[in-house]
Amino acid sequence: MNINLVSKRRIHLPFVGRYLHAYVVILMAGILGFLIPFLAGVINGFPDGHVQDELSNVLAADTYTNFRITNPTPAHHESFEAPHVIVEPSYISKYAPAQAAFMAVGKLLLGHYIFGVWIACGLTAASLLWMLLAWTRPTWAIAGTILMIFTIGINSYWAQSYWGGMLAAAGGSLFFGGFRRLFNRLSVGSTIWMTIGGIMLVNSRPFEGTVTMLIPLAVLAIWLIRNQKDEAYQKLLQVILPALVVSCFGFSLMGYQYYRVTGSPIKLPYSTHHAQYSPTPLFSFQQITPSADRGNDRLRRIYETYTSPPILEFVPLPGREEYPSIDQLYGFVYLLIALPLFLLSPFFLALVYLCLPGMIMRNKWLVLMLGTVLFTFLMMSMGKWWDQYHYSAPLTAVVFLFAAEGIRYFYISAHKGREKRFIAFTLVALALSSIIFQQILSYPQYYMQEDFTSNREQIISSLTTGENVQIKVPTRATFFKAEFERIVDKLPGNYVAIVSYDTEYDIHDEIVFNRSNIEASKMLWAHDLGKEKNSRMLEYYSNRKVVLIRLEGSSITIKPLGTNESPTWKTKDLVAAACPLL
Repeated sequence: MNINLVSKRRIHLPFVGRYLHAYVVILMAGILGFLIPFLAGVINGFPDGHVQDELSNVLAADTYTNFRITNPTPAHHESFEAPHVIVEPSYISKYAPAQAAFMAVGKLLLGHYIFGVWIACGLTAASLLWMLLAWTRPTWAIAGTILMIFTIGINSYWAQSYWGGMLAAAGGSLFFGGFRRLFNRLSVGSTIWMTIGGIMLVNSRPFEGTVTMLIPLAVLAIWLIRNQKDEAYQKLLQVILPALVVSCFGFSLMGYQYYRVTGSPIKLPYSTHHAQYSPTPLFSFQQITPSADRGNDRLRRIYETYTSPPILEFVPLPGREEYPSIDQLYGFVYLLIALPLFLLSPFFLALVYLCLPGMIMRNKWLVLMLGTVLFTFLMMSMGKWWDQYHYSAPLTAVVFLFAAEGIRYFYISAHKGREKRFIAFTLVALALSSIIFQQILSYPQYYMQEDFTSNREQIISSLTTGENVQIKVPTRATFFKAEFERIVDKLPGNYVAIVSYDTEYDIHDEIVFNRSNIEASKMLWAHDLGKEKNSRMLEYYSNRKVVLIRLEGSSITIKPLGTNESPTWKTKDLVAAACPLL
């Protein structure tokens, strides 16, 4: 590869016949990356968030929207504990803050959290093109970026939910784009963008992002030491100092956030939550945490399910009983297939793997990228839970680099004339197959609001008249939660719902999630913790109307009880009335 190509400032657009400045093309990619998921969201509806991870991020986004880093531990916090949420020493999501921060920006600027996700989609498209322009020719860089936009940038859960991997993908693109440019020419700008990308990685996928950067950073450090072309002062002023300044600023902010959330500038919220709730070790070489015993029975059941990824539970894999350590091998093989398959399609993935030897022979830089992928997946396979696609999101840019180079290698390997036209047609067909494949895999209705028209009148009637009502459970009870909150917002007074579940009800369908400011929230969701704890909680929130909600089988029972404000209504009466239902 002629490395002078990466510094070209003007790009020839295929099929258009015009040259445009590189930054104009990058901006166009960013706008397209934002508009495509935005149009899909307009058609399908804006999501509320229904997966537990999403609702945890919504809590953090609500916190940031109100210009707070975290929240004080709420009174009677046992009633409000939720999956993936810390309540002590402060009340906030356990997850890294990048996703929620972008959601908060979307809410503040455009009125809804999902706009922050779509802004991240646009950022990913722009940064991916910027990165690919440093690694391959402009035509193939544009092709790889368009492929990304139309595969994971329409209806995938990365583009239409609150727990995707777009920000880690953008961080990886910035990191690898700046990294490659430094070998072409030392530059303060490339160093800053690479460092910003690294900070985005550790604030979206802390472990996977850090591991992804280790080999490239080691290679860069060795090259800087051995490089005789540039003077020592150039290396210091254009690489080392800018990286240190940006890193110190970023890690200072991270340390302050950790301090506010956990009380320590070096203790991650995720680690704090895991030590409190999850007995399952994070990595295969760690021991079970016996002190992780917080939470009610339902929460305990949730965390006890995270013993191994679902693939190991439902697929009969040989050797697991005799050799438990073989799980790491299965995880490594799974990761090699899962992420590329999620980003592309089986046919396109087969093309990349078939072309891989030839691609590496033609472009030695791809050896480094392949080594980075293998090392990252090896480290990830040591984790006890690695089945979600967004865990591998820091490597998204690398996968699309291999896809773009696979297209290029396949195309230039053909002869001229009709055969080349046939090859071009084949590549377009493969790209279309990837786009169609990803749309089939996507389930936008899983994230969009379910139609509650038939139940809305029943819920309103129950809350206004005090009559009990029973409705059918929707696809997920969290659809009911979102609609219930919309109804309550239009009614006078504040409410608290005591929620109980049948022991057989899906533990991953949880509706006890609250907003950041519990005291000021119009609607509170609380666990049924028994007569004594319920009584104390209701006494504290005595000015709220009380509703009992029971999820059992395929039905939701709603039982309004009234309010403590009535002189003839006492907390003990509320609890007594709850006994037949709870």
